[in-house]
Amino acid sequence: MASGLEGLAPARPAVHLTPPVGWMNDPNGLCFLDGRWHAFYQHNPDDAVWGPMHWGHASSVDLVKWDHHPVALWPDELGTIFSGSAVIDHNNTSGFGAGALVAVFTQDLQGLQRQSIAASLDGGLTWNMSNDNPVLAVEAENCRDPKVVAIDDGDPRCWVMVLAVGDRIQFYRSADLKGWDLAGEFTWEMAADGVWECPDLMRLPDGDPGWLLTFCVTNAGPHGHSASLAVSGHFNGARFEPSAAPAPVDFGPDFYALQSFHAAPADNPVVMGWMNSWHYSNFHPSNGWRGIQSLPRQLSLGHDGRLLAAPALDLLTRSSPVNGPTWSSKPDRAIYIRADGPVRAEIEGGDGLVAAIEITGQSASITRQGELLEGYAQRYEAELTQSGGHEIVIDHGSIEIFAAGGQATLSALTFPGKEWHVRVEGQAELRLL
Repeated sequence: MASGLEGLAPARPAVHLTPPVGWMNDPNGLCFLDGRWHAFYQHNPDDAVWGPMHWGHASSVDLVKWDHHPVALWPDELGTIFSGSAVIDHNNTSGFGAGALVAVFTQDLQGLQRQSIAASLDGGLTWNMSNDNPVLAVEAENCRDPKVVAIDDGDPRCWVMVLAVGDRIQFYRSADLKGWDLAGEFTWEMAADGVWECPDLMRLPDGDPGWLLTFCVTNAGPHGHSASLAVSGHFNGARFEPSAAPAPVDFGPDFYALQSFHAAPADNPVVMGWMNSWHYSNFHPSNGWRGIQSLPRQLSLGHDGRLLAAPALDLLTRSSPVNGPTWSSKPDRAIYIRADGPVRAEIEGGDGLVAAIEITGQSASITRQGELLEGYAQRYEAELTQSGGHEIVIDHGSIEIFAAGGQATLSALTFPGKEWHVRVEGQAELRLL
């Protein structure tokens, strides 16, 4: 940790998933199974910095309170366990058993990256590695983070994998999650030159063009931060035809490794991202653990084709009013702000102003104060071109803005210490989560 930052570490968030100990980054294997939301994640159980990757595991009935489970996947002779996804194999195409939860993930062995699978028959609590591992080996230096979806287009190869390979996304198909055939690929000329990571392919049931392809680039965000990008388009099982250029999913500095929940009981995709930036993720203040996942969000396309995002849970009904325009932090509680017009909120810690939030008719922004870390004290802004209500969630160490009916989101970490205060100006309602 950088010198002098020890006292700025926030308390554990109240309504966000964090690891019980150690390090957390990318969400992995997100799925909804037997009435519970499952979140696996990149995890180093032995240190609060990135290290030998495992899959941690937590589950929830409401996407707010998370129960922690034993580490799900451990490194073996094929390597450490990098990012991936999970699917429910209802028809036993893989031979592990009807209804098996099958994880598909990258294993990294000193830079050699290959794709492997494992199966669970008890809701993700225990796992068996497949004897067929690795199930896919690609001749490329960076080939990782497989996201698997089911496609019903008459092809017996009903499983589609989207895989990040260098500066492109490749599409593979399989009938059994074990043998994979290359079907097509997608790339885009971009100013950002980082390696592509963490792709996803989501169906947008009520829209045209009907599909959303997402991927992440470590330096494509504001001021060179990490970013999740999305492009809408048509997908025929092999080729993805974009209908727009890739655009940021979030305009803040701390939203990366976006992944959707498989089998979510919702009309539109439900997603979650890692709230951090590789600029400072290994160095920011901590209390023995590092890593926070965003609030789950539901994605849709607006009438103008712009991506919209809203909290995937009803924050209003699970919150209670706060009297007055100020609030002082309390353990295990977060603040929820609702506004229909211009609003400004300031977060103060023991050393003064930590961050300012401002939403006008034209833009939404977060401005962080203090030269705590390289690339930290910046103003992050998104343009607004339509009206709509605003929602802001301020938890211990994090800010999430859903502006103008979800037209723009901004996510940022903050480091105010364990005690902090919020002051709000404008016609806004403060509520306690």
